[in-house]
Amino acid sequence: MMGHLKLGSAAVAAIFLAACSTTTTDDSMQVGVNDDDQFATTTVESDIELSDAQTFGINDDDRFDATTTTPDTAVAARVVRKNDTIAMASPYMTDYSTVYGAIGTAGLADTFDGDVEYTVFAPNNAAFSGMDLSGLSQAQLADTLKYHTVEGRISSADLVKKLQSNGGSYEVMTLSGEPIRFVDMDGTIKVADRNGYTYTVDMPDNEFRNGYIHGIDGVLGREY
Repeated sequence: MMGHLKLGSAAVAAIFLAACSTTTTDDSMQVGVNDDDQFATTTVESDIELSDAQTFGINDDDRFDATTTTPDTAVAARVVRKNDTIAMASPYMTDYSTVYGAIGTAGLADTFDGDVEYTVFAPNNAAFSGMDLSGLSQAQLADTLKYHTVEGRISSADLVKKLQSNGGSYEVMTLSGEPIRFVDMDGTIKVADRNGYTYTVDMPDNEFRNGYIHGIDGVLGREY
């Protein structure tokens, strides 16, 4: 899939076995991020989609690949399903089926199907290559997914603005209680995990009723 985010970024959790401490899997947990969270809320008219240059309010040389899409339509570069929740995105994001399998196994389907807004930085299937995902507990899977999730609705435009106003580096707390950090590396946004590895946000702004999914090309917290 295209839509490479520039300037800018269960099976899932095997990566965190060595590094993750056990945390509660209470789906209602809050992490001190309220409605006036770290990011400005992005509002989009329900039946209108614009190119990224229009939506972001920045020029065509904004380091994003401009894409256009129609409402409630899955396209190669971006998925927009404004009547569906993040939990319902699986049929439209087939390159992220590993993550969606983990959501069900971890017991987080109801969390991502509710009214609270989230932003998920989801590893694509290729990111799990060479990993053994068997034998993980429900709590481990849930904690892994929460490490990829931030409360609040965060578009790529919101993220770019935060990077620009914070010297090219910006940290945000995840639902697991650990931060992830976004950095501008030579004009490309990367997301850095607890181990110091950085990954690219390469499929940004997949939009759903209760938030965004930004595809990334690695699993946060993975140990090599």
